[in-house]
Amino acid sequence: GDFSADKLSFTNQSGTSVMYERQSNIFRRKVGSGSWDNLLTDIQTDPFSFLDSSSQPTSNKNSVVFIHVSLQVSGDTENETLEDKFYVRN
Repeated sequence: GDFSADKLSFTNQSGTSVMYERQSNIFRRKVGSGSWDNLLTDIQTDPFSFLDSSSQPTSNKNSVVFIHVSLQVSGDTENETLEDKFYVRN
């Protein structure tokens, strides 16, 4: 797959390509050759960071062990941050 702070793409277990990205302030997903689905709006920061086995940031694709996802959303009266860390299987 391909990855950056605002984009992640991979092939799922069924062999279908899956892409997530932050486009402007919209977090969206595309599965296969389908159209983009907007999942969240008002996303304030790039959602992805890629970590090595020591949980340190890395840009080396071969060193990625964890993907940290952080979604910071702004509403009219409050801000919310949702985050999780995922283990990458080969």
